[in-house]
This record gives sequence, C-alpha cells and structure tokens, in this order.
Amino acid sequence: MKQSRASSSIYSFLIMLLSLQFTLSPASAGEKFEAAVRKDLNEMFATRTGFLGGDGFYTVALDGERTLVVFGDTIAGKIENGRRNASKMANNSIAIVTRKVIETLNRTPECSMSPATRKRVTYGAEFFLGDGLFPFFKPIDKDRFFWPLGGTMAGGKLYLFAALIERTAANDAFGFKEAGNFVYRVDNPADPPSKWKLSRSTVAAAKIEKGKYIIWGSSVLFHEGYIYIYGVKSSGASKCLVLARALPQNIEDSSAWEYYDARAGFSKEHEASLLLPGVANEFSVTYDGDARKFRLVYTLDSMNSRIVMRSSDTPVFGPKNGRVTVYNCPEHGMTKNVFTYSAKAVGPLCGKGRTVVVYFSNSSDFWEPFSNLEIYRPRFVEIKTKTPDDERF
Repeated sequence: MKQSRASSSIYSFLIMLLSLQFTLSPASAGEKFEAAVRKDLNEMFATRTGFLGGDGFYTVALDGERTLVVFGDTIAGKIENGRRNASKMANNSIAIVTRKVIETLNRTPECSMSPATRKRVTYGAEFFLGDGLFPFFKPIDKDRFFWPLGGTMAGGKLYLFAALIERTAANDAFGFKEAGNFVYRVDNPADPPSKWKLSRSTVAAAKIEKGKYIIWGSSVLFHEGYIYIYGVKSSGASKCLVLARALPQNIEDSSAWEYYDARAGFSKEHEASLLLPGVANEFSVTYDGDARKFRLVYTLDSMNSRIVMRSSDTPVFGPKNGRVTVYNCPEHGMTKNVFTYSAKAVGPLCGKGRTVVVYFSNSSDFWEPFSNLEIYRPRFVEIKTKTPDDERF
C-alpha cells in the first residue's frame, strides 16, 4: 500500500525524533551521585619523610596481593620548618600497595584512621625512592624524560604507557612539551620491582607535530578479551578523546589495533574519530559491573575545579553520555597560582556503588609546592553511585 506524501513525511519526522532521542539520551539517566572526602587516604599520603608529593597516580593490580602505583613528578625528602626539604626529585616513581592495605581502606571508606591504623597502612605501601628505581622510567637525557600514563596486566606481563616529555626554553612550571609516546613491558611482574626486566617500544600510532599531537594510553581498560586504549588528540588548547582496542598479544603493535570510527565502528582501515572534547591528558575509564556501565572520570578542560563523570553502556563515549560534575576541588584558586588537575578513578578502590577518585593541585609558581604543604599531594574523594534497580543485574 502506498503512503501519501504527507503521511510519509510525518512518519519520517517521527522516526527522526525517535532516533535523535535515542542518540542524545545519556546512559546514566536516573543515576544519582554523592561525593565524600576520603580522609583516610588523604592522611595516608600526608607523609613527613620519604615520599613528600607527586602526581600521576596510575594503578594496576599486579596479582591478588599487590597493586602498582605509578606517580609522575615526585618529591622525596623531609618536612622541616613547615616546608618540603627535597633531597631527591624525579619525573616518575612507583610504589607497591599490598592487598591488606586495600582491604583496610575498603573497610573504612569514610573514617579518619586511628594513628595505629594509619601507621600500618602507610608502611604497607612501599615507595621505591632509591637510586635504582627513582625514576622508574629512565630519562633519555637531561631534557627528555617520561611521564606515566595508563597500564594493564595481560598474558602474565605488565604493560605501562608513557609520554615522552621535552623541556622547552620557557622558564616556568609549563616549560615542557609532548615529544613521543611509548609502551613499556615488564616480563616478570611477579618478582620484586628491583628485579623487573623492563623494555620499551614506540607507539607508532602516536603523532607529534608542531602545536598538536595524538598520544595513546591516557587510560587502559582490559574488558571481555580486548584491551581498550584511550588517547587524546590535542590541538592548541583543545583536547579530544580518541579510542582504539587491541587483542592482548597486539598491545605493542599499534598497526594491529582497531580504531573507533564513528561511522564504521572499530576498524583497522579507519582513523580514530574525535569522540569527546574537553578531556584532559590524564583520565580514567573503569567498568562498574554492578551497574553495567563504563565510567569516564576527568578534570574538565585539563585544569579546573570541576571533576566530571560520564557513564556509558559501552566502552565508547561521546557527547550523548551526559556530563555530571561529581566534585568541586576546594584547592583550586586557593592562591592566585594554584590549580587542580589530573582527576581519575583508582580502580582497585572502586566497588559496588562507589568510585574512588584521586586528583592533584599544583602551582604555576614552581617554588610554591615546597612552601605550601596543602598542595602537590594526592587528594581523594569517594563518589557514591546510586543506580536505579532496573538498570542493574
């Protein structure tokens, strides 16, 4: 039966509206979020000797007993006369946290620790600040060094992404630029870090040009047989999310990756589409198995008081996945030079109905972190997630 032109037009219009509604409706519709400061975690990293501050804080569960924490720029030394007295500084460092520490932190999610508990937990986190592993990723030379990105275990090996950073002539806190992208492999992660066999390879899919770049590994997620590798395409001040996936055996070979194209899906033949503007170089994607949702956590526009979360039914994120501000960082703007940045979820501390987020504060004045003990150390908040029952298993 033939339809009239008018009825056909109305039908097409209704289909378009339904399609638009499906496209724009956020996967997290109906969810509610509440934030609470994790005083116990904040206290754990408010140490007065040894580790005095650092950013980055990427985590990888090595096995059932140990979790690796990878820091970016790190200060080691002592707190003296209300100041950080740095005896050592490095562009990256690592710590190993034991299962007992994780269990203790998960049992007391909102409580400030007693002095005895804090001492046990602090000493359960082993910082490797000796010359052999400080920094963990050795610099190429005095002007080219590595900042860590995301990582994962796969096939009994540890893989860690990193950005190669190059100093510039600018004499300030932002005197650097991205110069490359690498993935490190540890063949024997079951051994103590001092015995790890470390190798690195170039991420060929990265592109570094004047004023713009594509860096891969900002977050890495192993899910249902695939390793999802999230990256950033930066052009000037604009940063957009890009996505690829790989089989575990191909994580070091980006020519074998599949890149997510908005029209073709995952494909080896297409370039990665720009999925979402306003992200930062560092962020996290985790999977909430209870709610069956993927969670993207980042600092809005790289340096901002706002930590935002997006939720998706798939590993792919875009503007349709509604943005929710889950926390406003009070340190942002505490002095004229202080900013907050680098928010991400701490996977091993996330669980049913909660996402634990770490973030950092720093200053455009290079020397302020030495005199201001309130900045430049990990800060933690717990985001409580209430998902409607009909969206759960």
